Parts: sequence; structure tokens; C-alpha cells
Amino acid sequence: MEGNLLGKDMTTDNTTGGTENKATNRKYKDTVFRMLFNNKKEALGLYNNLFDTDYTDESLIDIVTLEDVLFIPRKNDVAFTMNGRFVVLVEHQSTINENMPLRFLIYIARLYEKIIDADNIYRRKLIKIPAPEFVVLYNGRDDLKQDGKVVTELELNLSDAFKDDGDVQPELFKDNKGAQLELKVKVIDIRYSSHNKLVTKKDTLEQYSCFIQIIEDCRKSEENLDEAMKKAVNMAIENNILTEFLKENGSEVRNMLTLEYDEETARRVEREEAMEEGRREGGEQARRQLIISCLRKFKSCEVVADILDIPVEEVQKIKDNM
Repeated sequence: MEGNLLGKDMTTDNTTGGTENKATNRKYKDTVFRMLFNNKKEALGLYNNLFDTDYTDESLIDIVTLEDVLFIPRKNDVAFTMNGRFVVLVEHQSTINENMPLRFLIYIARLYEKIIDADNIYRRKLIKIPAPEFVVLYNGRDDLKQDGKVVTELELNLSDAFKDDGDVQPELFKDNKGAQLELKVKVIDIRYSSHNKLVTKKDTLEQYSCFIQIIEDCRKSEENLDEAMKKAVNMAIENNILTEFLKENGSEVRNMLTLEYDEETARRVEREEAMEEGRREGGEQARRQLIISCLRKFKSCEVVADILDIPVEEVQKIKDNM
């Protein structure tokens, strides 16, 4: 399937017959991606897809997804050990967050704390730990670009975030030596239209990518968001896309998607309005006041930085001086 996938007019609801629960009273806002892949079977399939392997033994997988990371009530999306290797995945992102290396640094430290005995780190003998892999699966509207060229994969590095104080402390930067701490994040385009090899392997990731494409097509043809999500779920089932998953979880998936896309729209509008207000008022003082206003409303530096599309360090500095 390519391009517009609306081949039929779906008017019936063939998902689950239970009562819909529009109010999702959960501590965490789950996403379809997390719900789909946070189990041994699908985590193993993701591993095989990402690393071109063909493992079949699900017992090799141990799900270690974190809760309450970054001091706010949210999960990292999917984390698991696989035969001695960490794989950390995030839900599909509509925009690239250049702070992902820093976030993954915090995630991996918490994960190591979770799986090793704290007393062992004081022993003299070397402790063997799983080697980490960090992956972002991108499913936004715009092409991934690097150096002005469209790509299907790119890399984010923690060292890009380090302040360049070479003029102040040249001894730390002589001989062009690199940073002593580095963390690399692979960003992979999994949009169905990207034709990336990862979404052509006839597995769950391909079906998930195709499902997101169906959702986008339905959103363009249906003004009512809830109706668009219902239509997308029904169409996917008719086309044997995530059929078992959607039949078992159809109503919950629709509710998740409606909330997720409602939030995405609200955040985009709020960010545009906030930046427009900043442009009208002009100057650094107006920018500072805008950040303070958002902090009073949202509290979290990360949320404010995301809304305003500015560095979280700038927000943190202003919050520290409030």
C-alpha cells in the first residue's frame, strides 16, 4: 500500500464489542507503539528487524521499560535486554528532539541501576554490563535531512550538546581530542512512504508504519477526529494490518489515538501562539516572560522547552532564578 490508502468507505465498527471508556484515567498516557511492542514476542521481532538477525527464542528478551523517568510521570517507551545487549526505543516522533542523547544518558543510568546489584560496584573485580543501543523511530510528516539532503537514517551525538569552552580552557581541547563522554543515538525514518528497508520486512513494524499511514489518510478525509480513528482501525482490520492486536484492543486503541492526536494538535497550536506572542512583544525580556508564564502553567522544564521549541537548558536557567 502506498500514498492514500482509503480504498473503501468503512461505516461499521468491527473492533471490540465492549463499552468504550472515553475517560482514560491513567497515571501514564500509553501510546499504541508502547502497547504493541512492550512484550517479549514483539520486542524480539523489533530486535531482529533493527539488527538483521533471526532469533526465535523469546526467553532471550527481558522487558526493562522504565517508569517515572526524568522526574516526571512518564515512561520511556520500550527498553529490553536481548542476549546481553540493551535496546532502547522511543515512540514514533513527529519532530526530531536533539536532546535525545541527553535523555538516553539518564535512561541508561537508571536502567543500569535497575539491573545490577549496587553493592557490586564497590568490588575490585570488573562488572560486565550489557552494551547499550539507542534508537529513535521517526514517523513525522517531514523528511529526515542531514546536511541539506534527505536521508532515512541519521545520528545524534551527546557531544554536540557540550559547551565549547576552548577559548576559556584550551588545555581541555588541545590536540583535537574528543569528549570523554559520548552517546550516539540512531534516528530511523519508519514512515511508510520513506520505503526504508526496515518497513519492508513484512513484520509488525511494517504493519505499524502502514497503520500510521492509514491514520494520516483518514485524518485528511474525516473532519471528526474520533470518526477518523474509528475508520482507520476498521480499515486496518479489513486489510489484515495488526488485525489480532486491533480486534483485541480496538476501542482502547481508538481512545489512545484520539487523545494522542488531540494533544499533538493542541501543543502545536499553543507553541505557534506562544511564539507569535513573543514575536509581537519582541526582545529578550519578552522571551523571558513568556518562558516564566509557561513554567507557571506547566511546571516541567522539558514540557516548556518542547512547547516553545527552545533548549531545555535555557528554561532551567530561568526557572533557577525565579
